[in-house]
Amino acid sequence: PTPTATPTPTPTPTPTPLPGRPQLTISHSSTLVEPKVGAEAIVAVTISNVGDGKAKNIRLEEHIPSSITCSYASGATSFTPNYVLWTGELDPGEVHSIRHTIRVLEARELFFPATATFKDEAGKGYEYTTMIYVTAVAPTPTPTPKIPGFEAILAMIAVAAIGVVMLVRRRR
Repeated sequence: PTPTATPTPTPTPTPTPLPGRPQLTISHSSTLVEPKVGAEAIVAVTISNVGDGKAKNIRLEEHIPSSITCSYASGATSFTPNYVLWTGELDPGEVHSIRHTIRVLEARELFFPATATFKDEAGKGYEYTTMIYVTAVAPTPTPTPKIPGFEAILAMIAVAAIGVVMLVRRRR
């Protein structure tokens, strides 16, 4: 038998599977639709991987304006009153949420960016930004409370004064 360059049977090469592409979305919700100045609200920011590849080296950053202050951020890697950071990875279909306790300091429509930078399994970088909206309203002024029955007391004093005047006139 003569040796051949091609073995029999011919091996079929196994293709290297291509990694899927991650796709992140960011959404938010709040416990108060229109928090009043001075009010606290809980804002949940949720990042989801809706793609078919793993998202690696994720940095979700929120730069909160000075008209809002963050006093607590559950699920964050770190936070200050005006900055929230989460780092991590998300498999396809995986979700991560950060729950912030915020206080509104000024009455106006407020928005701030939430930006996620991340890489796919091949090391290609991506960035996704969305805006977080909080509509703050001025507090309703509290009316000055009236003393109950004060008008009745004034009316009784007026009637008594008229009675005294009438008595004084009759005696003259």
